[in-house]
Amino acid sequence: LKQEGFNIVQKHREYKLDIEQCDLSPFEGLVNKLKREGIHIYESKSEMQEFPDHYKKLEELVWNYIQDEPMMDGDSHVRKPYERWLKKRRVFEKKKYGVEMVAVKNCDYLGSTRVIVKYKSEPEKGYTESTGVLKKYRRQGIATALKVESIKKLKRKGIKKVITGNEINNPMYKINEALGFELTEQSLEFRKDI
Repeated sequence: LKQEGFNIVQKHREYKLDIEQCDLSPFEGLVNKLKREGIHIYESKSEMQEFPDHYKKLEELVWNYIQDEPMMDGDSHVRKPYERWLKKRRVFEKKKYGVEMVAVKNCDYLGSTRVIVKYKSEPEKGYTESTGVLKKYRRQGIATALKVESIKKLKRKGIKKVITGNEINNPMYKINEALGFELTEQSLEFRKDI
């Protein structure tokens, strides 16, 4: 590839978690600690539909935290028009909803994690689509708590495995490893300008 003019533009890790073997007991006090600090975690689809401007706040939250996700040189995030985002969102809730947990404090959305399930082809496996927390609220255990609560909900739904991935330098891998996710593969992405 290098001889043909391709360059490595991103390194990626993929992890899997066997939910049935997962021990979440070390994290039992985390959600209660956050509650004492005024941070509550809710499931988007079942507990937040009546929250004022729920979907607008959710779209804004995700847009803000994905700005910090590592990208390949030359790429940039593109914000979809809200109506297009909402249409895709409805498909997720109707056909692929595994779970989505949102951290909230004083009506402000601080972070979220979303897991899809391909019910027709892989009904016992979830795929983390995104997890993130606004910069101001990082390093407080919010992302870990979101993932812990999502794993509990997925287990109750009969999901047996969760797959997640991240760019090799993204610190999210430390949270995944602490929760018991096992590294399954690493990959390189190459690009050639033509």
